[in-house]
Order: sequence, then C-alpha cells, then structure tokens
Amino acid sequence: LYVLQLVSGPCSGIPSSATTPLSCSLSNKSVQTYDKGTHALIHSIGRAHGGPITDLCHTGVEGNAVITSGADGLVRLFDLRVSAACGASSAAAAANTSKALSRAVAEVCLPRKEEALSVSIGYGGALAAVGGSRGLIHFYDLRSVGGPGV
Repeated sequence: LYVLQLVSGPCSGIPSSATTPLSCSLSNKSVQTYDKGTHALIHSIGRAHGGPITDLCHTGVEGNAVITSGADGLVRLFDLRVSAACGASSAAAAANTSKALSRAVAEVCLPRKEEALSVSIGYGGALAAVGGSRGLIHFYDLRSVGGPGV
C-alpha cells in the first residue's frame, strides 16, 4: 500500500484550522482521514474512484469535506460528517466502529472520457476547477451538483 498524497489543509490555500483533519489518497484507490492531534483513523472512503486518485483536498467549514479527482474522469465530494451506513453521522458511526465510512454526496464526470488530473476550489467552496487530460480546465458549481452545505 502506497500513500500517493497527504493533505492537511483546504483546497483554497487558506491556512487550515486546528480541527482540519489529515487525509491520504492511497494506491488501493481509497482515502483515509485522520485526526490531526491524535493521528487516529476517523474516516475511510473505500474505492473512492475506479482508477487512481489524482488529487484531493479539504473544503468546507473546518475541512469537513474531501474533494477528489480521479483517472476515471470523476470528481467526487465526500461529506465527512455523514456515514455511509444509513445516513448516520460520522461521530455516531465512529463510536460504534473503529472508523466511519463516507460516501460521495456529489459527483461530476468530465466529458469524452477525459481523466480528471487535478481539482481546486474557490469562491467560498462553491466552484470547482478541474484540470483534464485533454488540456482543458472545467468549472463546476458545486451548489448545483448536489453538494452539501459545507
């Protein structure tokens, strides 16, 4: 298992808060999120993409969401406050298991089977800019693709 990327701050370049977690994209196409103070695993996003994860970063208040891009052409937003199990909160799921599982709450697909190589967030978390493998930049309003109020 290889760590492909480690992030500890938001996509926008704003300094992270003390509560912003650490997240790693891994070679098995998963994302794991850790508490910044204790380094305890708090979230696991298994098979976040169908291909390698090309970029990830935190967004939302106190980094409560992770946005990823992948070689499968998808950009996915995961709300770390929500567990994959019956919509329970991550804190409640973490109390019952060693880690909480998260699922995508928003997803966009680049056109023409283009790989999503990078992602950045701007305008207060409302706009995603995605660099594609065909040399194009794609813009998506996260408010209109079902993103949470993060």
